[in-house]
Amino acid sequence: MTKAVIINTGTELLLGNTVNSNASFIAAALAGMGVDVFKIIAVGDNLERVKDCFLEEYSRNQIIIFTGGLGGTVDDITKEAVSGALGIPVEKDPAIEEMIKQKYIAHGREYYPTKESQVIKGSRTLSNPLGSAPGYYLLHKGRSIILLPGVPHEMRAMFPEVMQILSSMIGDAPTIRSRIIHTLGMREMEINNRINDLFKESTNPTIALLASPGEVMIRLTSKDSPEKADDLIGKMQDRILGRIGDCVWGYDDQTLEKVLGELLKERGLTIGGTESCTGGLVSKMLTDTPGSTSFFQGSSIVYTDEMKSSLLGVDPEVLQKYGAVSEETLLEMIKGAQNNIGSDICFAITGIAGPSGGTKGIPVGTVYAGFSFKGEIITQRYDFLGNREGIREQSARHLLFRILKEIRGN
Repeated sequence: MTKAVIINTGTELLLGNTVNSNASFIAAALAGMGVDVFKIIAVGDNLERVKDCFLEEYSRNQIIIFTGGLGGTVDDITKEAVSGALGIPVEKDPAIEEMIKQKYIAHGREYYPTKESQVIKGSRTLSNPLGSAPGYYLLHKGRSIILLPGVPHEMRAMFPEVMQILSSMIGDAPTIRSRIIHTLGMREMEINNRINDLFKESTNPTIALLASPGEVMIRLTSKDSPEKADDLIGKMQDRILGRIGDCVWGYDDQTLEKVLGELLKERGLTIGGTESCTGGLVSKMLTDTPGSTSFFQGSSIVYTDEMKSSLLGVDPEVLQKYGAVSEETLLEMIKGAQNNIGSDICFAITGIAGPSGGTKGIPVGTVYAGFSFKGEIITQRYDFLGNREGIREQSARHLLFRILKEIRGN
């Protein structure tokens, strides 16, 4: 078993000013290589703390990866911390200094000598195609110590070289494969109850539920040869789909809107509609998909009763009698969208996103959403919990999911 630790330096991480995206990227890359990441640490820009953290993890891990602290300012202290902990000197490298100087000149910037050109004696330089500070690889007493810049796009551009180095060291280690199954419309506990026996009997792959507002993800993780791991995950995925397949919309890094967009293009269908409480979010999600002009025809935002009547032809008496947030008004909105746009699928959504505006009978989070398709009009009432942003997000996602299910069923 090859064990690794990821140490992300930067006081901004501890203050919550910066999201630690480097950690998740590196952890995923290492898992794909069969490396077990036992710990992820964020430590501030303090020389002694970084040094202590490194020494503590040095004895426990074969791979130690740092991000951050390689620049030329006073608080960039990662090289000093590692060199001090190992008793290896830092020395200036004229070739590195010249390379950095030329990068400054190429970008029309004045060059000032900094400690960026200092290297830990005996380390290998890792090229940084997108920045000035290079990275470093040091093999010390059987341990691979890797120092990378903290700027995410620079670190990611350098990581293929890191993977090449580690691959030669790891050899044919078992691979860690993961598959994320995305679901919507079924609560976490209900999913848990339906696949509870699979949790108990399966150790490879392991199963985990990851809940977020409005969605539950199922993560399958297997450690074996690539072919065997994929096979084990595939078989377990089939068993899970046999129990909750009606609430699954996609896998891994797919997005709901892209899955729906691809299906619309595949079936040659067009879509358009009108929105109230979501304020254009449904349309925004649909048009986030490249090539959406092939299926998305247009939409309107009708926030007030007056606009619902003037743009969509919603009967004022319906609004007066049933209110803007009602199935009756929703039906009129869908019919209005059909008249205005005439796409194969015409959607509409109305509701109360909050934080104010709710009543005892129609509280905040009440949403009516629906669409027309193949001569039928399908509507549904939802009762969401959360803040304004969360309610709008859940509303849009549930509408798109309902449309996706209907197309798949035809």
